[in-house]
Amino acid sequence: MDSATGSNLTPSSKALSEDDKVLVRDTWREATKPEREAGQKLFKRRVLIFQIAPEAQDYFSSSDLESDEFQGHITSVISTLDKALQNLDDLTPLLPTLERLGTIHANMGIKRQQLNVVKQALLFTLSQELRELFTDECRKAWELTFDILADAMATGMVANSNDD
Repeated sequence: MDSATGSNLTPSSKALSEDDKVLVRDTWREATKPEREAGQKLFKRRVLIFQIAPEAQDYFSSSDLESDEFQGHITSVISTLDKALQNLDDLTPLLPTLERLGTIHANMGIKRQQLNVVKQALLFTLSQELRELFTDECRKAWELTFDILADAMATGMVANSNDD
């Protein structure tokens, strides 16, 4: 256990290069202009998410994008993602938050592999927003970034399943 954070997490063995970090941060800034709409852009793809995984609708009391529940979720996801991207050089302080999110999702019955649906929606949204800026190099950097964050969440999911 990490005595500084109280977490069982260690940073992922996957590593982003400095170029990857710059690319991810720069394209995030570009894709989220204006910032207020970033979550809307990502979650408008919810139809795609629900097409890929219809059971995802069951995790919300309403699939109405305008509902308070959905708006709160959008804000939370974008805020956490933004904070993670700001801290790509050292995610250690954010690991307990990601672990907690993993536990929350596991308590809802969400499995690690289901996070790949969100990954697909994120990559699709970024490709639509960034267009020619979303190169193969950019896609790979975003895939790795998402995998690192999802792996941290998965630690909380695994910890939760061991409590059963």
